[in-house]
Amino acid sequence: MHVLVKSVVLAAVTLAYSPATKAEVDELQALDIADALTEVEYEDDSDNGTRLFLEWSAGYADEPTYESSTAGASLDYFFQRRFLDSWSGTLSGRADYIRALSPGLPDTRVHTLRELFLSWQPEATWSMDLGRVNVQFGEAIGFNPTDVFRLGALRSVTSIAPSDLRNNRQGTLMLRAQKLWDKSAVSTIFAPRVNGVSNDNEFSLDLSATNPRNRWLLAFSHRINSQLTPQIIVASSPGESPEIGLNLSGLPVPEVVAYVEAKASKQRSTLAEIGAWPDDKSTRLQASLGVRWNVTDSIGLVIERNIDNTGNNRAQNNALRASSPNIKEAFFKTLRTKQSLADQRQWFAMATWRNALFSNNDMRALVRMNDDASRRLFWFEVRRRFESASFVMQMKWSKDTISAYEPARSRQIRLLLDLYF
Repeated sequence: MHVLVKSVVLAAVTLAYSPATKAEVDELQALDIADALTEVEYEDDSDNGTRLFLEWSAGYADEPTYESSTAGASLDYFFQRRFLDSWSGTLSGRADYIRALSPGLPDTRVHTLRELFLSWQPEATWSMDLGRVNVQFGEAIGFNPTDVFRLGALRSVTSIAPSDLRNNRQGTLMLRAQKLWDKSAVSTIFAPRVNGVSNDNEFSLDLSATNPRNRWLLAFSHRINSQLTPQIIVASSPGESPEIGLNLSGLPVPEVVAYVEAKASKQRSTLAEIGAWPDDKSTRLQASLGVRWNVTDSIGLVIERNIDNTGNNRAQNNALRASSPNIKEAFFKTLRTKQSLADQRQWFAMATWRNALFSNNDMRALVRMNDDASRRLFWFEVRRRFESASFVMQMKWSKDTISAYEPARSRQIRLLLDLYF
């Protein structure tokens, strides 16, 4: 499985160091079920520290001005080895080749180095990591304000499913230290600046994209009771105002996980950032409020309200629609770099059904609807699992642009064959 470095892991590990009541055990089981239903992983679950799979794909897209067909192949790998008792190393990446079958469209060749780092864990309660690490913060699914290291992390978008976007991105070059106590956990990170500009070359490490400036971060979690483990995050860069974030989740009823993820920082709106709007730097809120409902052991539902005050309001949307193609291209390129929302408000919903209709058949669906009713996106996936392979069909419909990753109205269908080794 991917090494998912999430803030919730810190809280879960902290709980492991204190005696658990039956209520706490029931809560952890409910949270585990919710995670399994919303962040579905399909790769091989072997314990030998190695995962490798090949993926073949074919796709068709009906865009506003053209139709396109593609065929592609991808190699995804993950290696982790422990040595000298307290040391381990991790290497993870993905190479994608997409062949354009329609005339006039370019082929795509890109390699994404997700992770390459050394870990030192002299004791069970603390550890250090050095290298490129895909650190992920946040409880939300559709939009993660406190996931501060998402900046510049996407090199190749193979799927718009939120878990795929988080797991298949570049890690950040950093030094990280983590410490656990009975009810608390602390993580400190320093990510140095790497000179240069973002590089789209096929095998570029692209370090300047994920490390454009010196950054530091402090994350602190404390278990108040079996229902409440808040996490405070403070991140900053030299000459910049700090970013202050909060992650909070609990179980109002056994089958439902409610959560809040929020961050406040001084930022410009995206349109102002590209010079297409007057400078409007101010303290802006980004937040996600959501619930995850375990309808059954195999069916899960997520509903979120996402807020991103760096996105467009109605006046800015009108200005963007009237702007030149170059301004629109710069706007959506910036959205992809920041992985932020196009508009200030959106609804997000995602449903997952394990063993749908029959065994080893899974379904996922999501919808994004901005308050601007012209922006909508629907995505649906059916996956048939075999012992060492999966066959997948994905479909996407969008009206106007609701996604930061595909700025066009379109209808798309993709067929995938994954082989696991």
